[in-house]
Amino acid sequence: MNWVDRYLHAVANYLPEESREDIKQELKISLYEQMEDKTEESARELNEEDQKAFLKQLGHPMKVASGYAPQQYLIGPSLFPGYKHILKIVISVVIALQVAITVVSIFTGSETLSEMPGLLSRLFYLVILATGCVTGGFAIMEYSGEKLDWYENWNPSSLPPLEPNLRMDRTDNMFNLAFETIGLLWWNGAIAFTKSVTVGDSIWNIGLSEGWAVFYWPVNIILIGAIILHGYHLFSDQWNLPKISIEIVLDVATVVVLYFLLQLEPTIVFKGDVSTVSGDVARTMGLLDSVLWYILLGITVVVMYELYKHGHILYRMKRAP
Repeated sequence: MNWVDRYLHAVANYLPEESREDIKQELKISLYEQMEDKTEESARELNEEDQKAFLKQLGHPMKVASGYAPQQYLIGPSLFPGYKHILKIVISVVIALQVAITVVSIFTGSETLSEMPGLLSRLFYLVILATGCVTGGFAIMEYSGEKLDWYENWNPSSLPPLEPNLRMDRTDNMFNLAFETIGLLWWNGAIAFTKSVTVGDSIWNIGLSEGWAVFYWPVNIILIGAIILHGYHLFSDQWNLPKISIEIVLDVATVVVLYFLLQLEPTIVFKGDVSTVSGDVARTMGLLDSVLWYILLGITVVVMYELYKHGHILYRMKRAP
């Protein structure tokens, strides 16, 4: 048995049983024809080293057999790009929601930082679960022949502009979505942070001043609008005119609301036994009120910077051909 026959035998071990002999015979004819051509070219019989060199060029028997085997994949090449796209979105949403839930849990006291390994383990489990669900869904589509409407009915008009810098920052968008969700839950009383402070022997309840009530609906509208917009951004990471326009409107509305909140005096109120008010208590109250004011000022600066960035993007979009 020469080296070619041994090679054919090795290839046959990797072939489907039902078609093994037919494929082996077809491959045998092909290889021997190529060997004859090489013999004619060299004007001599090929020795063992020549045969080995020829077989090495063909590659591992498994590689040759794979060319004759039916395609075996969980998700085919036509669906794989869509699978990757959806998987990124789903994992982004899972991570953003888990980060938001973790932050809320820590601030409300239902979880502590000492339990962080368990929280990370939960996040890992959720990512694996989400990956399995998405993979299973696409595998079912692959073997059932189902089509993705948005994938099959693609329209060239949906192509994004050539400007590469109009792509959104997906990580930034995820954290915006997470903290806007926390803000909306807090604003509507679904979660609560510290409501009291102890100064000396006195316990004082902390609350927002009455002036905040005027902005209940404006803040709700802004936060809900931002959550919807940034949720939509998870499925489309390219800026366009409608999206950047809505973003700018929300930025402007946020700055206006923050401007009026900064005018409130005081921003927070304390309820407790007024007979226990001392210099230390008064200073603590003033300090906490100042802290909240500077937090609002910091948020205002951040939003104004976002407004500048979004305005710059809009300017470049308008100038683009």
